[in-house]
Amino acid sequence: MLEPRTPQSPRVAEVVDILNSLHGVYDPGEAVDELEHALQSAGRALDAGADDELVVASLLHDIARSPLV
Repeated sequence: MLEPRTPQSPRVAEVVDILNSLHGVYDPGEAVDELEHALQSAGRALDAGADDELVVASLLHDIARSPLV
């Protein structure tokens, strides 16, 4: 689960809550849940030297799968 490190705006807190709701949400046949997939995607973007916007896009690309959306 994602844990806030600094005080957040209500909007950022909402996004963190939505991301956390992806924990335990699996695509059929996949080995990792949607939260882990989001974190892996963002991590790979960081490792590749992507700019901040692409890292955030990588993190949020499947956010519509959240049960909160």
